[in-house]
Order: sequence, then structure tokens, then C-alpha cells
Amino acid sequence: MKNLQYIRFTRDDKILGLHKDYVNALSKSRANFNENYINVNDYDVSSLCDLSELKKGDTVKGLWNFVQAINTQKLLTEMMVDYLNKVYVHSDESFIELNKKGLKSHHALLKELSLHDIGFDDWIEQYTEPGQALKLELDVVKLKEREEATLARAELERATEHFAGACFSLPAIAGKMGADIYYTVQIPFAQVPQLFKFNEEEVPVELRAQRVLNDKRAKAIADYMEARQHDYTLPALTASVSQTMRFEPVKGFANLGMVQIPIGAVMLLADGQHRGASIQEILTRCPHFKDQSISVVLFYDQGLARAQQMFADINDKMVKPPKALSVLFDRTNTLNRLIVDAIEEAGFKHAVEFEKASPSAKSSKVWSITALKKAAEMVTCLNDKKANGLSDADINLYKLLLVNWFKALIDHTAGGLKEDVMQGTSQSLTDSRINKVNTHAVFLHAVAMASRSICMEFDDYMSDPLIPDLKGPCPVPTFYELNCLSTLPVLKTADVWRERIVNTDGTMNPTANGIKLGAYVVLERLGALIPSPIVEVNNLVFCVE
Repeated sequence: MKNLQYIRFTRDDKILGLHKDYVNALSKSRANFNENYINVNDYDVSSLCDLSELKKGDTVKGLWNFVQAINTQKLLTEMMVDYLNKVYVHSDESFIELNKKGLKSHHALLKELSLHDIGFDDWIEQYTEPGQALKLELDVVKLKEREEATLARAELERATEHFAGACFSLPAIAGKMGADIYYTVQIPFAQVPQLFKFNEEEVPVELRAQRVLNDKRAKAIADYMEARQHDYTLPALTASVSQTMRFEPVKGFANLGMVQIPIGAVMLLADGQHRGASIQEILTRCPHFKDQSISVVLFYDQGLARAQQMFADINDKMVKPPKALSVLFDRTNTLNRLIVDAIEEAGFKHAVEFEKASPSAKSSKVWSITALKKAAEMVTCLNDKKANGLSDADINLYKLLLVNWFKALIDHTAGGLKEDVMQGTSQSLTDSRINKVNTHAVFLHAVAMASRSICMEFDDYMSDPLIPDLKGPCPVPTFYELNCLSTLPVLKTADVWRERIVNTDGTMNPTANGIKLGAYVVLERLGALIPSPIVEVNNLVFCVE
């Protein structure tokens, strides 16, 4: 159906209607628990059906559960925002009394979690990060609303076309963006604190056009600059100037010259206030930075309202790069470099998704780099901080360890994993993702967790304080023991994975407990001692006394 926007369907996954707009979907929908409708832009159902071929009366297996799972994730994420905002409290007060205070009962939280079959600890582990991301988005919206209220009360004097006092001049390049003229200038670090104020107490509330300054974020940027003095990178700042600037081009050029700025002009950062504050911080730590400079794009703000709009426009359109790209691109991170190099040496870099958190339904990639990094951290017990403290010799040993583990995993796992990794196509990988567990991240992580049992001798060697010459050669495991994976079934329907890494409805279970339950199976096949945390989860889920 062309321009399909909404799908109506039943609990039995039968399609009741396909609609182009919300009004039709709502008018045809019945308000009951056995029917639902969704906006296809909010739910990616491409793994379940082809929208271009979908017809009324079709059955899309798993659609109801798929939508319910996403809705549950949204609800649990929103609950996490409340938890981070300290809305949930331990109190004997009634619901009405708490509600008047904008609070909720911690008991009610636990009850709600139990309705969604998730424990408090698992909820904290799985939803803290997405909750923090959503909280940040909501905080920005709230701040924007507060700033708009401030603007309604603020009265800034508009600049005139003539200068009433003294000016200072800066070399500049003039440009045009929309109907606005802007000037790009280079400002020495030493002048940044003088031109821009970053201490909120010093900036009158009616002049603010930025979010609340986060000192930790500014100091983190300064830490980065201090650690990378010879190759750091800072993007340009964007500022609004409260009075009209005058541009005088040099002879022979229309857009190159000197921009004159009234000394009494208020200059507010619409983008980059944390970078600006970090410059103030780095000058305190390392005075020699005073000769460094940063590009600043200057606009005439036509009043504070325009300055705030610039802030909203710039920040609203910013998209944080995927973690996968950060792992690939950040070569100053030792662990990232170690993992990417190990993947390349193991010969399956072509099968890794480097741009998304997970391969799409019809991708020819097997695993994402973020999933492989998590697996590598499990096998090596390294994190970013530990890896950055390794010597070159130790890095090579850990790389060999990972290369051996990657190869053993690919070579020994049943179900044609090696063929999928080495020469898999979009079609073959799609079939594997639908029917098998071996190309899913939860299987990868379960094997990684179980593989720790093979690394004990290596761990003892790496933690031994004696110098390498006295310790002898390092016993880097080959992970031959993982040949037991060749006897493990990989179909999702296999009983061995049911209620472990595969839910009862056939979907994957990538939770922390799902990984532990999968590792339990692999450890049994290895004949290894199963750690008590894994045993406890297994006994709890399967009611073993």
C-alpha cells in the first residue's frame, strides 16, 4: 500500500487494516485488549514482514509480541527516568499523598517491574544507560521551556546600525547563511575567558541563552586537551553578538577583512560553552596554551530571542555518533585498537557491522563491533582503563588471546557459522538470524562468559609480578576446548536454549540473565566448574533446590 502509515492488527497477529493517516486508524480501531494499531515510523517491522506487500487479512507472526516488547522497553525506560530523578521513595504515605508531592512509592516500582517479569537488579543493569539518555533529552526540553519563560521577561535593547562607542577589530571571513551575515574569526585562548563568561553566577539569568554549564563535562574536555596537547581537536564555537558588527573588506576581496565589534556588546555562546569553559580550565593548568586559538562563528543575534533560537537549532539537530563508529575510529583507545586489530588478524573484519549497534535484519554482517567488544571484555577481563595501562608486550599477548578465541569460536560453532562469517550473503544471514542462535550477540556473549574458565592459567601469568624473562613463555590459550560447540544445537527451537537465550515466544533473550543461562549450557559442555552467580540464576529460573 502506497504511503502506508498505520497498521491495525489483533492479538493473533492478523492485519485488520492499513491506513494512510492517524484519523482513519483511530476511527476504525476498537478500544479493547485484543486489538492495537501502530505508526510504522515508530516501529521497525522489517524483520517481520515486507510493508510493500502487506495486505488486509494477512497474518504477521510475532507482530503483537514485537510491539508489546518495544512498548515494555519504552515504559521501563521512562520508569528509569523517574528513578534517576529520585521520584521513587520508601514511604508509608498513600498514593494520593505522594502524588501531591510528585513522588511515587518504591513498592509500586517493584510491583510494576514484577508485572513485566524483570527483577530490580536486572532492570538497573539494562535500563540505566537508555534511561540516562532519555533523561538528558527531557532535561534539554525542560531547560528550553525555562529559558523561553526567561525570554518572555527579558528585555534586551536592540542594536542600532551605528556605533555609539569604542570597538575592537578581528581578522575575519564574512559569509551568508539564510538571511544572516556571519563572520568567522580566530580568537586566542587567552582572550576567550575575557570575551565569554562561563560562570553562571556571573551571567544574569535574563542573558542566558545556553543550557546549565556542567563543570565535569568542561573538565573532561580539558583533561583530553592536556593529555593530547599535540593532536587535540576542538570544533568551532558559535556566538551571538548583541550589537551590530561592521565589516571592512581588504582591497581585492569581498569576504576577507576586519570585523569591528562594539566593546560593550554582549557575546553569548549558542554552541560550545563547555568547550569555552574547558579553555578557561586548561589555561589554569597549562599556561602555555594561551597562544593556541579556536575558530568562532559570530552572528548578530537581533536580541536574546534569536540567540536562544540559535542554541535550539544547533543542539536539536546534533546526533551523537554510534558507539560502533567510536570503537572503529578512536585509535587512541588501546582496547578499541586491540579488538579491531584482533578481528582483522582473525580474518573476519568484512563480517563485522561497524556503524550500528547490531546488524539489520537483512544485513550481510554477522556481529556488530559493539557486541564483539563486549565479548572481548568478557574473555579478557579488560576494560578501557585497564587496557590503557598495558605495555606493548602485554597488548600483543591479549591480541593473540583474542585472535585464538575468535578463530576457535568461528571454527567450532555448529550450524554453518564459519560459512556465514567467511562467505555469508544477505539472504543466508537473514535465514540464520531467523532460525539459529549462533549469529546473535547473546550466543556470542554466553560463549565469551563461559570461555573465562579456559583463561585461568593465562590470568595467573599476567597477574604475576615477576618480569617475563623469569616467568617463562606466556601460556596463551588456543581455546581448543571450544570444539564442544560443534555438538551444541543452534536452532532456536532446540530445548537446550529454551528459556535461556531464547524466550518461550521464540525471540532472543539478550539480558544479563539470558547470557548467564546460556553460559551455563556451554560450561556444562566444557565440563568446567560453573561459577556460583551463574548457578544461582539457573537454579532460580528453573526452580532447582
